[in-house]
Amino acid sequence: MPKSLYIIDGHAHIYAAYYAPMRQKLTSPAGEPTKATFIFTNMLLGLIERKRPDMLVLAMDSKTPSFRTKLYPEYKAHRPPMPDDMPQQIDRIEQIVSAMNIPIIRCDGFEADDVIGTLARRAAAKNIDAYICSKDKDMLQLLGRHTFTYDIKNDEITTAESMKEKLGIGPEHFIDVLALQGDASDNVPGVPDVGPKTAMEWIKQYGSLENLYKHADEIKGSRGENLRKSRDLAELSRKLVIINTDAPVKFDEKQFAVKEYDSQKLSEVFSELDFTRMLGQLGLETAKLAKQQELFGEPESQADSGKIISAKTIKHDYRLINSPQDFEQFAADLKKQDKFAFDTETTGTDPTQAELVGMSFCWKAHQAYYL
Repeated sequence: MPKSLYIIDGHAHIYAAYYAPMRQKLTSPAGEPTKATFIFTNMLLGLIERKRPDMLVLAMDSKTPSFRTKLYPEYKAHRPPMPDDMPQQIDRIEQIVSAMNIPIIRCDGFEADDVIGTLARRAAAKNIDAYICSKDKDMLQLLGRHTFTYDIKNDEITTAESMKEKLGIGPEHFIDVLALQGDASDNVPGVPDVGPKTAMEWIKQYGSLENLYKHADEIKGSRGENLRKSRDLAELSRKLVIINTDAPVKFDEKQFAVKEYDSQKLSEVFSELDFTRMLGQLGLETAKLAKQQELFGEPESQADSGKIISAKTIKHDYRLINSPQDFEQFAADLKKQDKFAFDTETTGTDPTQAELVGMSFCWKAHQAYYL
């Protein structure tokens, strides 16, 4: 059975996570937005658990303009700016991916699509099955014997055969369909008044863009007129939609191989973001324990080793302050302290909406007060 390489279309999945419907506003205890970070990380963990890939990489767009902008300065010019709270989440996602020891691949002057196409082609040359994790229709041009697209959300794989069965054309002809229909989101012009259905019908009938133009006089009406007038636009669009499968990126099986996570780094990030369930899911309690032992010392007995320090695993003295007398004694003891830990219990994590429920104080290991 061939080895498997899963290539995640980074920005596409981050945007999908950012705009995913969710009633609850997700923020960290410090007020940092975490919705996209949480959904993306959950998706990534689910992919690894479900598919057990041999290799895994995250492909990201270059931070410099791509070669397509030189061909057509208006390329992607109409896209709205990134939401203000998104760059911080992209940084967090890359931090998490790095802590999971998953390579992040960028290439100056090239888009993530080109990185994906190049890695998929080089994997296929080594008889490695490449699964492109993207719902972008442009990726269909890459399908082949060892190259597939994989819809993570719906757990669906598309092959060259299933594509041809569904659409009636194969990957080798799909570029010409994209050239004719254009792409409003990327500002690829295409031929005016020609949508996916018409473009598909023409390529099915004539086989290629070049042959279509040899028979352009056979196309009647305003669409035929637009086709004949827009040959330069169609050919430019074809250059824009072709995925470059020869980007200068290195294919390294050892680097791409799925590895153990950096538990300490991942635990620190998840703790900062309050991703408690993910900490437990990955068994990162030991990383939390190391921090606890640094703060509070070793567990009281050897039998406690490897366990999370909690009220169930260690002797403690936790006191509820719920009377005027208890409060007077607590306040007098608090005044004597040079330093203490302080936390709040609230009705939620949104600092603009949450109401105070209680306050906790601690200045001695395993002894605390709740007011």
